[in-house]
Amino acid sequence: MNKIRVLVTYLGLVGVPLLVLLVILRAGLHLPATASVGGPWDVDANFSSLADKPCGSLVSSLQRPALNITQSGRELTVILNNSQKTTLAGALSGSKLIAGNPAETMHGTNGQGATPNCGDPQAIHIEAALSGPAGSRTMAGTMSLTGCPDCKPVAFHAAPQTAQQQKAGQQLVPRVVTIIIQIAIIIIAVRAFGFLFKFIKQPQVIGEMVAGILLGPSLLGWVAPHVSAILFPPASLDYLNTISQIGIVIYMFLVGLALNPDGLKGHRHAAVLTSHVSIVVPFMLGALLALFLYPRLSDDGVSLTNFALFLGAAMSITAFPVLARILAERNMLGSQVGMLAIACAAVDDVTGWCILAYVLIRTQGGSTPVWLMVTGSAAFVLIMIYGVKPLLRRFQTAFEIKGRLSENAIALLLLLVLASALITERLGIHLVFGAFLVGAIMPKGSAFSRHVQEKFESLTVVLLLPLYFAFSGLRMNLHSLNGAQLWMYCGLIILVAIVGKLVGSMIATRTTGICWRDAAAVGILMNARGLLGLVILNIGLDIGVISPVLFSMMVLMALVTTFMATPLLEWVYPRSRMQQQMSETLAEVGVAG
Repeated sequence: MNKIRVLVTYLGLVGVPLLVLLVILRAGLHLPATASVGGPWDVDANFSSLADKPCGSLVSSLQRPALNITQSGRELTVILNNSQKTTLAGALSGSKLIAGNPAETMHGTNGQGATPNCGDPQAIHIEAALSGPAGSRTMAGTMSLTGCPDCKPVAFHAAPQTAQQQKAGQQLVPRVVTIIIQIAIIIIAVRAFGFLFKFIKQPQVIGEMVAGILLGPSLLGWVAPHVSAILFPPASLDYLNTISQIGIVIYMFLVGLALNPDGLKGHRHAAVLTSHVSIVVPFMLGALLALFLYPRLSDDGVSLTNFALFLGAAMSITAFPVLARILAERNMLGSQVGMLAIACAAVDDVTGWCILAYVLIRTQGGSTPVWLMVTGSAAFVLIMIYGVKPLLRRFQTAFEIKGRLSENAIALLLLLVLASALITERLGIHLVFGAFLVGAIMPKGSAFSRHVQEKFESLTVVLLLPLYFAFSGLRMNLHSLNGAQLWMYCGLIILVAIVGKLVGSMIATRTTGICWRDAAAVGILMNARGLLGLVILNIGLDIGVISPVLFSMMVLMALVTTFMATPLLEWVYPRSRMQQQMSETLAEVGVAG
């Protein structure tokens, strides 16, 4: 009877949301998409007729790429590559692009024909029609100077720059001194903010993430743009990203290493039900939110299905390392709430990364055949589990004999992590999956795992991860949320993320027979997304599923949901209650003895 009840509960809490998810995806198949125009554009035109006109230098001095467009759905920011770096607000209306002054004020309707302030972005007006599908789209239109009745609009034709053209325009190798200074500043900022947030009883990783954001255009690039340009020149960012990716690969290996299937013992049904509900419910709500956000924050370069699947996956993830650290700092790892939350997060992470792998297979099918990605990934997982996993036990045997791993053994283990990461990257499902898989299949002896973690963790946490925080912060710009409407979208994303994850986990935990207070504590812990959320969002930005504006919103969501975990947990599950439960448990053990 209990098994029937568990099955009915599972079908109700997991099956129904899955059906709703399918209905949502089917309903959005014919949702209209906004044309994709983001990125740098080369312009072909003859602006010599405007060279001697008022503000003529704004267009006559254009260099390649002449236009750099940042897109958030229909809203555009167009930056002209002239000496003033003129920035225009623009918008899309169907297949028509308009930026700068409204069309009716193009020719000096101020009545005086006065020369406009050439530092004013309203001095230029662009109007163009788009043609062609995403990937081969072009634009043709006119560019004109406002406030100049005698200036005729100049016709132009524009095409987006290719990746090769963009690379060719960058400095090939930044100065080594620049990279060293960057690393030093990043480490100082990250350690300082990590200490500050730890002082206010927050996980150190939150402070480190905030430090990375403040080093980017959200603060440093806004307050001191010239200093930011000197410290973080565009030519250095690819190198910073490459070094930080090594840190993420090792970090994901450590995340997999921390997963322990033994934690499911005694909590198997509750952990599986809670974790699956905590994935399916936010996934469903994220897909439903995607129907609303897709026409407003995405474009036709991304299908609605891929957009919805990625948004759902980003909403569903739980930060296993952050959750474990919160529980350890509160001495809750041995409590009922702690053990259940750890078990749920373990199942949650494995399921969530599998979903993300499927999203990557869908979105990157053009570079690698889908059949090769699917069969290759399945074969690789089987080889790792049944071929490599038994060999990994030799590392544990060597540790048990000598009490430590030799430098050659550590080097061999590192090579295995890097090789696994490269294979999954080649298969089209990103570096992090291979590294995570090696950690997941490692022997789970407590002393052995702790020894391996100590060998890999220090350099990763102190040097490599801070670079990842900084690189992520340089990609995030809170000033791109430049209106009440965008902040409303951001608030909606945060609300949906909290309701889906926290409330979904809490209700699922309660159905397993756990009291509401403990169920709420599990929901609060499962709602934390932390660094793993940041990893997923960077992957989404890299493959073009989300725009830079949506990336900034989602990073804020990851920060808010992680930041709220500690104070909410203290409110719902105070230390006094935890100590009381431990005392009662000890008393029961004493009576039984």
